Amino acid sequence: MRAFRPIVSTLIIAAAAIMGIGQSAAFAADRCAAGSGEPQPSDFVLPAQSSPFIFKVLGDTIYPVAGTDGLIHLAYVAQVTNATVAPGKNFRVVPVDPLRNYGATGRNFVEDVNGPVITGLIAPFSKTPQNEPDDVDLPITTPPQPIYSDRLRAGASGLSFFDVTYTDLAAVPSLLSHQVFVNLDEHGLMDHTSLTTPIAVSCRDPVVLSPPLAGSGWFDANGCCAVINAHRASASGLHLNGDLRTAEQFAVDWVQIDAQGRCSNGDPTLLRSWEFYGVPIYAAASGTVFSVIARDQPDQEPVGTVRDITLQNLPGNSLIEDIGGGRYILYAHMKPGSIPTTIQDGTHVEVGQMIGRLGNSGNSGAPHLHFQVMDSPSALVASGVPFVFDRLRVQGRIIGVEGPVVDDYLAGKPIPLDTSGNGSQRQKMPLSSTVFGF
Repeated sequence: MRAFRPIVSTLIIAAAAIMGIGQSAAFAADRCAAGSGEPQPSDFVLPAQSSPFIFKVLGDTIYPVAGTDGLIHLAYVAQVTNATVAPGKNFRVVPVDPLRNYGATGRNFVEDVNGPVITGLIAPFSKTPQNEPDDVDLPITTPPQPIYSDRLRAGASGLSFFDVTYTDLAAVPSLLSHQVFVNLDEHGLMDHTSLTTPIAVSCRDPVVLSPPLAGSGWFDANGCCAVINAHRASASGLHLNGDLRTAEQFAVDWVQIDAQGRCSNGDPTLLRSWEFYGVPIYAAASGTVFSVIARDQPDQEPVGTVRDITLQNLPGNSLIEDIGGGRYILYAHMKPGSIPTTIQDGTHVEVGQMIGRLGNSGNSGAPHLHFQVMDSPSALVASGVPFVFDRLRVQGRIIGVEGPVVDDYLAGKPIPLDTSGNGSQRQKMPLSSTVFGF
């Protein structure tokens, strides 16, 4: 949860309506024929194929969600492993629809937080200095940002990120496979093409929430979907309890800019310069507090060195709310002492109830609210799931790539915005690099 490279936060970082939660009934109804049931991956058996590269989507299901850009998004990540003794190169992967003769489906496009297009590339877990796919033992380094490549050396593994989008909900497949291409010619072998076992694309609607903050100028940092930022890339570091975790793949770091496009007014290393520090945080749905993780952790110094962080205190002063239907909300990095004493484990809270104040505790480089929805009551050992807000107003989209913009944000410089296409929306997921009013 640190960073929006930003600042902010990488935590290494339902079904039926429940007072304050709704389901976007039309979303699923338009796509999943009533009574037909969802096709299951087990309904399709592929002929045996040689697969030099093992390709495995993290999680059991892919969740579609409507974003504030007017598109339907399938955002997910896959682990790719070179299972051969030969280096592989020219890796490509294409999402395909098993129900439509394995034809290509959607438009997959992702880019790194600093701008380069990384569609269909791999971020290896271990890297040579030039990421060369050879078998020479070289020092393994961990750069600040992932290195993406179409190469993977023998025995190596890494992650490939996806944001497959559609303009028409009816075109979203019920199952998704992938056609994988890799070249091993350096060892005299032919190019390899293989199909992966289908994975289900859920017919379940994303949970409908109310915004946890009020006012204007709320910047969605490290959010979904096309930009592979600190949250989406966190699966490379969240290897917990023997598995890779995607708890943050739909998480947002909420930070506020003023009318001049600045986040701080004065010395950015002082909390008082961040005028939104201490604003109220509201329950996004009615539910039950599953756990108050911490109340009195000290704030970190903004834009300074984050100190004394462990897996247990990454979220800082925070709580997890059970909103029903196997869905949980994490509200993290709150101000010390701001969670009301009346809120305890097991306390019922109503949508819109104040549950704390925005702070800078835990693994946080500047004041913000880390907000995520997940399928387990754990900040880390969970899969992140998408959500939509019942109402929100688009106020602008940042101009430029997310990483450099965040540098300006941390320095208190104005952030330039494109305000074309602004306006109110309902039941949409807020997308990264966009500013909203609630």
